[in-house]
Amino acid sequence: MTLTRIPSSKKKKAEEDAPETPATVARFLRDPQHLFTDNTEELPPAYSLVDPTIHVERNYSSGAAAVATGDLKLVQKKPNELLAAKEFALDYPLYIHTNNVSSSSLIVEHDTNPDNYGIIVVQAEVKAQMSDIKDRCSITMSLNDQGEYDVFVSFKWTLLDTFSTKCDFVVRVPTSVNIIHPGIRAELSNDHVGMGCLDNVTFGFIDVLTSKSNVSLMTVSSKRICIGTSDGTIEVTCVTAESELEVSTSNAQITLSDLHCNNLNARTSNAKIVLQEITGCNIVVRTTNAKIKCKGANVNDLSIATSNASIETDDIIVNSLRLNTNNARIEGVWTIKDLLDVNTSNSKIEGTILLKNPQARALILLNTSNSKIAATLPASVFCGTFDIKTSNSRAEVEWASASLSEQQPLKYVVDSKSYKRGTIGAREKFRHELVAKTSNAPIEIRFVDECDLR
Repeated sequence: MTLTRIPSSKKKKAEEDAPETPATVARFLRDPQHLFTDNTEELPPAYSLVDPTIHVERNYSSGAAAVATGDLKLVQKKPNELLAAKEFALDYPLYIHTNNVSSSSLIVEHDTNPDNYGIIVVQAEVKAQMSDIKDRCSITMSLNDQGEYDVFVSFKWTLLDTFSTKCDFVVRVPTSVNIIHPGIRAELSNDHVGMGCLDNVTFGFIDVLTSKSNVSLMTVSSKRICIGTSDGTIEVTCVTAESELEVSTSNAQITLSDLHCNNLNARTSNAKIVLQEITGCNIVVRTTNAKIKCKGANVNDLSIATSNASIETDDIIVNSLRLNTNNARIEGVWTIKDLLDVNTSNSKIEGTILLKNPQARALILLNTSNSKIAATLPASVFCGTFDIKTSNSRAEVEWASASLSEQQPLKYVVDSKSYKRGTIGAREKFRHELVAKTSNAPIEIRFVDECDLR
């Protein structure tokens, strides 16, 4: 939508074209709502507070139209710079996007002005390599027909244009206690996105779609969070996502720490993923050609997969755990209830396996090729069957419990050099099953006292 030119006299036109003084700009940044009166003639000539096509293009209810009414504050800082701001209530979500803008960034932060109670202030600072920016740039901030406060910056281009344009958005939320906001949706490109230290705000959703941009979220709560970028890092710290947290990038690292979420889906490519202190239900983590490292996770189901790179885990407490890679090692300390499924190739598997609920049925699967498998389990609680097999090497099951050395309930059904199959404990109490397979390398399974597990 393009704002309407306001007719004015030559004298008024000259006054409007003159850049603002540094003092005026500084005052605008400190307190934009007091810079202008309600006189629309103080805006540059390419702008109007009223879009005459609004009732034709969109079907608002009378209530929605009333909410959309407000003052757009605008300052021309320099011939090639514009600064716009507007106040919004907390009743509708924000939609921030651009058109024909080379790069755009977004910062969401606390408002340091105590007078801005119960409102959100949105600021857009626009820069371009042109002197006629006010004639080529359109800025609108209004309620759209999707029920969002629509913040839109657009440039007019011609075939001969080669200039770059930049828009920096800042959203300032009040510091009041326990703020509920419907959400923020942003579509940006080629710059950064940051949201931080908003511990007093709970959003309905946070949707950020950008490209070639780094994204950072810290101390944020939302029902749903979705972040998508490319060739840019994603860092999420101290975040709660009640329903879902989805992060996706490519060729760049993902770092997730101190998170609580019901469902987490993290994906990248050709770059590593680091997870630390994660709680929740269902966690899926994927990358390619890069390491995945996870330390401290207490979730229901955890699935980690990469290729041609290692998986390193520690202090994992889950119902079910799936680890998959190839041509690289998998190692860790795993506490599982139902399932442990570990797969790689041409590299070793080494882990300590504990049972979250010894009374529950548990299946443990370890599979690789051309490399060693080494696993340590608790002798006092494992009760069930084992089946371990290799080729051209040895398969060993060792009962190394000092406290249970006299009992030694280990019995073999098959006891050959490369194949061991048997049972541990009384048959009527069997609950656990261990299967391990490799080739051209040994398998070593040790049952020890719990004090020796770490």
